[in-house]
Amino acid sequence: MRTSKYILTADDYGAIDYIDQGIIKAIRAGKINSVACFATRFERNNEAELPERIQKLLDLKKEGFEFSIGLHFCISAGFSNDVDTMLYGNSLTKENKGKKRHDFKSAINYRFNQVKEEHLEKELRSQIKILQDLLGNEPIDSISNHHGLVYINTNLFRPYARVAAELNIPIRAPLTWRKADLKVSNWDRKMFNATIREGIKLKMLDQLRNALDSKSRIKISQNLDLIHPTCLVDEFYGQPFKPNLEQLFRSFNDATFSAEFMFHLADAEYRVQQGLNEDESAKIKTFNGIDSGYFKWREMEFNTLMHTDIPAQPARTVFRGLAEIDREKPIWLVNAQK
Repeated sequence: MRTSKYILTADDYGAIDYIDQGIIKAIRAGKINSVACFATRFERNNEAELPERIQKLLDLKKEGFEFSIGLHFCISAGFSNDVDTMLYGNSLTKENKGKKRHDFKSAINYRFNQVKEEHLEKELRSQIKILQDLLGNEPIDSISNHHGLVYINTNLFRPYARVAAELNIPIRAPLTWRKADLKVSNWDRKMFNATIREGIKLKMLDQLRNALDSKSRIKISQNLDLIHPTCLVDEFYGQPFKPNLEQLFRSFNDATFSAEFMFHLADAEYRVQQGLNEDESAKIKTFNGIDSGYFKWREMEFNTLMHTDIPAQPARTVFRGLAEIDREKPIWLVNAQK
């Protein structure tokens, strides 16, 4: 009998305290059981560096909190830990003359056709090693991608999937909730969902057809026998309303497949400590690649998640727990791949 399971993931850990503190509170409240961590370098604004941030997660695990830690692979914010890439650059970077280094290119108007597969593969391996070294004996449970760039363009997805398969690390699903023809609601009554609007904001209209074509990426995943949930629930992004989250949970209640719910959280208490009111969240110090325009929505996501009951059934799992799921495909997924 096929078993349905779900994962509750908080993205963007390791960026800034505002985000990290929200994620840690959600873990302590039992609302999150998967954390997607950056392994890139950022201008920290006197905040803690990555090793200290990862140690906070490991300390939580020592306290008995159950959650997994994954890599939030990033090629659109910060700069590389690889010295050659940082100093001399490659197809993923642009020169930052003021800092005498090469930073990752912005996601805005991203030039997908300029990326060389070998550069993406090298950077992914570097970030995996950095995170694994910090985690010690704790395995990397999954790989996701900041801004979803590798899920927009198949030429980027191919080396990403190849490295994940070689190292036997599960990945975020290449199929979204909406593309899986599951129930969605237009809570904000706008023409496109928030994910598509974000793509338009980032000037990725030329990639829209490629982004909507998930069949090729599903096929690559199947050929490599990659482990991943059946689909990604991204419908809470930009619509962080309690009725929306409750409906998504209800829709999954009788599911015969696995899904990852994606969250972007931030802690309003941190903002208050900075002397900022709720209309001033965009003033919190950040850096290119972490959108301050979404900060108030992050707080809304956090508040909604914290005040929404998480269903006891179906069961929660981590990515590596998905290997035990019966892989017979639901009929709607079979149709989606035709």
